[in-house]
Amino acid sequence: WPSGPVEIVVGVNQDDAGGFPDCTVGFLDAAADAVNRGLGTGAGITIRAPWVHLSKRQIIGWARDNVPERFGLIEQSWSCYRPNGPCGQCTACVVRERAFACKFCPKPPVAGCDDQCEACFAETSLSQSGGY
Repeated sequence: WPSGPVEIVVGVNQDDAGGFPDCTVGFLDAAADAVNRGLGTGAGITIRAPWVHLSKRQIIGWARDNVPERFGLIEQSWSCYRPNGPCGQCTACVVRERAFACKFCPKPPVAGCDDQCEACFAETSLSQSGGY
């Protein structure tokens, strides 16, 4: 085991927290505390979640603005929990598709819309198929 502090970085985000309690700051803090107690006083485990207070739309916008040379990698990723690629129908796929549909929206999100801009994806298959 490392002799010094250990930092674990996880990619949970604001959109995940509503459906997954293990994607919340409270859970992550409690998990780090449990590991530190189990390993002893010198363990020094911290869990960082840099995206925990950002929506997928905000993360995509940050990546577009700050690491445009890597944006293609993000576009190739998926959020689906199925092992063989995205299904396009589960909540994780739908939220991701909406976030990408909104990535170039110049308007701030409308209050109460979970950071999703209806105007940006009104023409996508999501809205035509009944959506989310």
